[in-house]
Amino acid sequence: MLIGKLGLKTACRKKGSSGKQVKFFSLSIEELTFAQRVLSYRHDQRIKRESRKLQRQESNRLYQIMMETQYGLTSSENSISTPTQNTNISYKQQGVDMAESNFPSILDKLQPAIDLLFETVNLGWSVVKGLFEGITCQNWMLHLIIRKLAKPRPY
Repeated sequence: MLIGKLGLKTACRKKGSSGKQVKFFSLSIEELTFAQRVLSYRHDQRIKRESRKLQRQESNRLYQIMMETQYGLTSSENSISTPTQNTNISYKQQGVDMAESNFPSILDKLQPAIDLLFETVNLGWSVVKGLFEGITCQNWMLHLIIRKLAKPRPY
């Protein structure tokens, strides 16, 4: 019965005298060879699938190593820590702790540009301050306005 569900045909023959006959079931030769070929084919396909899976895992591992070395990343197996199994509600309200990241933050990346901007503004301020300190007249603002107004304006 199970053999019939598998799609295999059997050959039946009776042996023995009348009243004591016993039925013998056997797989037909053609069906047996076909079943063996199917099983060997499936076995080969299973081996090929497993080898492809191992190759994908290996290429993924090599890609991960390449990315880690290229960008200076470190893979941490425990990048996320889960909260304790305590049923205390206060723990659940606090959330989940994340492991420290080795990635530079945006502020760390922008810090050299911010420092350069700060130095440039300070230098400009000191230049403007030096220009105003160079004017010794008490009404220096008045003199600047008169000079500005004295220049001809193109219309």
